[in-house]
Amino acid sequence: MSTIVAITGEFEKDSQQSDVTEIEGGGIGVGTANVSPEVMRYQPLLEKYAQKHGLDASYVPIMMALMMQESGGRGNDPMQSSESKCGSVGCIQNPEASIDQGVKHFKDVLEKAKYDLKLCLQSYNFGGGFINYVMENGGKYTKELA
Repeated sequence: MSTIVAITGEFEKDSQQSDVTEIEGGGIGVGTANVSPEVMRYQPLLEKYAQKHGLDASYVPIMMALMMQESGGRGNDPMQSSESKCGSVGCIQNPEASIDQGVKHFKDVLEKAKYDLKLCLQSYNFGGGFINYVMENGGKYTKELA
């Protein structure tokens, strides 16, 4: 197993900058996450598709942790991104296509969540409707809303 830095908390991205910055002073946890060799082998593809979709490379470790959670890097859809593409499980049968779609979906959700990383990660799994639900119920991610 390799170790990557996992970052959780609320972030915003200034459209003029390429780095991720903290907002509202706190709520950030930085730690390490064990990532399997199966996930590590996809790092170059995550970087490639982050660049293709205009997503800052600083999100690659977060997407690696997400992939670890979703599939452990195993199977033909390691990002579990079939549902975001076609509305059902199993339509993606190629790891590279999964990563391409997964990175695109991650970026779309991140932007819709206004760079609130917790909301983004929860919505990646729950679906984009969760963002609307949060926005209608205070506009900020909380564990209670999840």
